[in-house]
Amino acid sequence: MRAILVPIDFSVGSLAALATADKLGEALGYSVTLLHVVRQLSAVLQPDASLDPAIAGLASGGLYDDEAAVERARVQMTQFLARAPETRRPRQVIFRTGVPSDAIVDAANAVHAEMIVMSTHGRRGLSRVFLGSTAEEVVRKSDVPVLTVKPPSSMNPNALLT
Repeated sequence: MRAILVPIDFSVGSLAALATADKLGEALGYSVTLLHVVRQLSAVLQPDASLDPAIAGLASGGLYDDEAAVERARVQMTQFLARAPETRRPRQVIFRTGVPSDAIVDAANAVHAEMIVMSTHGRRGLSRVFLGSTAEEVVRKSDVPVLTVKPPSSMNPNALLT
């Protein structure tokens, strides 16, 4: 069956992306697969002998243990889906760890997604320079179409589901 991949970061924007993907999936006969990427601290901060041992310990598994982080994400996903009761239930929910843009593109390939529908936070200026744009990286790296969704900041999340 053809699939739409929806990366979920538990934001209002993710609710908008899920609602959009759900409507597209229904119209096109595609299933909806949700993905949450647990960002690994080690992907951001490489352990280094010159680092403070406490910081190096965090990066090598201390507070940022992948299994515990994925379990917390599973709980968050359940809570997130409870906020979206009107959407069709996804066929599949997957969790990955790593760099979000890479994990999203890899997951799209793994599930043979026909498209990716994802939220964008619409950052500009210095916040975009320092925080980057996952959506922009996915658009550049993906072999399938990427639809970005940005709800107005004043939008009621429940309005997305009607």
